[in-house]
Amino acid sequence: MYRTVYDRVLIHTDPEKAHHAAIAAIGAAGATEASRRVLRQTYGRRG
Repeated sequence: MYRTVYDRVLIHTDPEKAHHAAIAAIGAAGATEASRRVLRQTYGRRG
C-alpha cells in the first residue's frame, strides 16, 4: 500500500509541504482523547 501511495502521491509532492502536512496530521491525531486511545491501542505506549 505504501508503494502505491508513494508512486501516485508522495513523489509528486513538495517535500516541505509533505512535512507540514505530516506535522498537522500528527497534531490532529493527538488532539482528542478518543484518537489518542485508538492510537495507544493500535501502536502501544512509548516511553
